Amino acid sequence: IKLASNSPVFERMSQDLDLSAGGVIDGTETIDEVGKRVFDTICDVASGLQAKAEIHKHREFQFWAEQTVSL
Repeated sequence: IKLASNSPVFERMSQDLDLSAGGVIDGTETIDEVGKRVFDTICDVASGLQAKAEIHKHREFQFWAEQTVSL
């Protein structure tokens, strides 16, 4: 599940992104409303709905961390 933090990024990349949290910055949604949409999307994908990356057969994965990851 890929989420854009702002509306302009989502608009440019909507074919690759599942959700936009830009409504918080735009003032059209609360953090709780966006959080519910994120949670609902997670549940939908866990129940079998394909995320955009799955639909487009993207296989790349990037692990983001603020600290060094030791495997």
